[in-house]
Amino acid sequence: MKNHALAFIALSAVLTACQQKPNNPVEIDSVAEEKKLTGNVEECYTYIKNRDTVALTMSQVGTAITGRLTYKLFEKDKNEGRVVGKIKGDTLLLDYTFASEGTTSQRPVAFLKQDDQLIEGFGPAETRKYDTNGIVLEKIACQ
Repeated sequence: MKNHALAFIALSAVLTACQQKPNNPVEIDSVAEEKKLTGNVEECYTYIKNRDTVALTMSQVGTAITGRLTYKLFEKDKNEGRVVGKIKGDTLLLDYTFASEGTTSQRPVAFLKQDDQLIEGFGPAETRKYDTNGIVLEKIACQ
């Protein structure tokens, strides 16, 4: 009987210890938590080929897109600016406001999203074509 009582006390002590919460606080990534709560998704894409570079950093909340876009094409003037628009299905329809040669301009841009790539569209807004041999931005980790 004495052995049973000692076993019961030892088992009770083990069960009680297992139920206690640790004193170490759990660290929470507040940026990740905020993105979950707001639905904000940040993605970054880049295209590098020969001496050409294109970079897009965008944030998406629902279907709304905002971000920064930069074109550095060899032997052409660099232009960079902001994009605003929306995603419709698998297509990003954006207005690109950029500075180049000391002037500010605006033009529509479109990208077709396929997996971890954005394929740049060209042509009139109503009949855009997407060329996988043209500018194709690859998804990268945002910095």
